[in-house]
Amino acid sequence: MALNRTIGWLSRHQILTLVVLVVLAAFVGLAAGIINPIIGVLQLQLAPPAMRARVHSLMVAGCWAGIPIGALLGGIAVETLGLTASFVIVGVVYVLVSLAPLTGGAWKGMGPFRPDAR
Repeated sequence: MALNRTIGWLSRHQILTLVVLVVLAAFVGLAAGIINPIIGVLQLQLAPPAMRARVHSLMVAGCWAGIPIGALLGGIAVETLGLTASFVIVGVVYVLVSLAPLTGGAWKGMGPFRPDAR
């Protein structure tokens, strides 16, 4: 079978999977590069000047805490639900959370920043 042939020590199937993962990782990196400056601007606009350092520290601590917590929960999910079901559930939740700003909510009240409004 053609997929069982190897290129170096990797099979063609592994190389295709690796290429897909690299492309997806690049896309996620570009998306993070777009959203991170927006989050920083919102922190500066919405936090009172005296609280900005605390708000920033809390955001950074929450992001870094999410890494081991996500790995732990991901491992538990794969053990209990299986790999495919875990990916499907995480993907659906990710899409729903990403689309949440379109529903309005707290985002409705946000308008252009006016420095004189404080």
